[in-house]
Amino acid sequence: MKNINFDNPYLLFIAIPFVLVIILPFIIIGNKDNRSLSWKLSIGLHVVMVALVTLAVAGLRATTVLTKTTVYVVADVSYSANRDMDEIDRYIAEIEDNLPENSKMGVVCFARDVVLLTPAGRDLKSVREARVKDDATDIAGALNYTEKLFNEDSIKRIVLITDGNDTVSDSISSIASTVLRLTENGVKVDTIFMNTSAKDGEVEAQLSKVKFSDSTYLGHTNRAEITVEVSQTTNLAVELYGREKVATGEKEQEYEKIEQTIVFAEEGENVVTMTLPAHTSGVFEYYVQVVADGDMSAYNNKRSFTQEVVGQTKILLVTGESADKTVLDVTYGDKADIDTYLVRSANTSVPFTLEQMIEYDEIV
Repeated sequence: MKNINFDNPYLLFIAIPFVLVIILPFIIIGNKDNRSLSWKLSIGLHVVMVALVTLAVAGLRATTVLTKTTVYVVADVSYSANRDMDEIDRYIAEIEDNLPENSKMGVVCFARDVVLLTPAGRDLKSVREARVKDDATDIAGALNYTEKLFNEDSIKRIVLITDGNDTVSDSISSIASTVLRLTENGVKVDTIFMNTSAKDGEVEAQLSKVKFSDSTYLGHTNRAEITVEVSQTTNLAVELYGREKVATGEKEQEYEKIEQTIVFAEEGENVVTMTLPAHTSGVFEYYVQVVADGDMSAYNNKRSFTQEVVGQTKILLVTGESADKTVLDVTYGDKADIDTYLVRSANTSVPFTLEQMIEYDEIV
């Protein structure tokens, strides 16, 4: 819809004297015999010119107002939401019933992957009909997919229905940044939280996150913190597997078990720390899996990640004793490149500027 208004509407009245001033000479000069086509075109162009000048002076403004609204419900249909499918359908029906006039709604379902279940404006289908890989949850990927479905000539809204447990993104910040970008692009995002906690008496273990460094140095102490949520106390086995990543086209190695830890997990969050090898340079692929006694489901019990082990650690040693260099050589071996500055007088030139110090990973 277009709205037309004026900054100074009273100035429209100046068109009356302007038209009279323009037309009167033509009427006086022209008579019935010499009112040719050129005379008519001339007077018509003058009238148009007066109209344009009047509209400009009056401050004509035409504003396009978006009145159509497109809503996409983005529904989490991963395994953890299986028992709540009917409730998700009820939420979707309620949203449809409360749509403003001149609106249309579609439904997107997601888990590990994402699918358009109901295009905007079509008859709704049950989320049970969605065919997706339900062994993981990628919230950010579903939001990015849905953004591409909107047309530019409507108000854009997303209603996200999920339990909030994203098993694909490395951190919650990636989801937050996705929502922020959508908001900046004119897409409003609302959320309906689904409580998919285990029912009383059921044992449910869920690997919620793995905290690790994307890269580390050869020979450095290197650990991963694994957070597991359990619905009630139980015995829990946490297993770490790894292999070296190979170039595309080369034969991949089988994963090898690196470590296994068995703990008595308390209800709620439990953190287990495991050591990641760093004795060889390269890029390594890992996955962590948890197995709990009486666990009702093996879904959301596995996480994969990749870490790079880079070459030698570069160390700056500033000392007054030459024996200190020998100690570091024994400690690091061939895993470190050591620059030694033996301070024996005030004239010794030791790196001290930011440009010089930034080359080193450690300073002793």
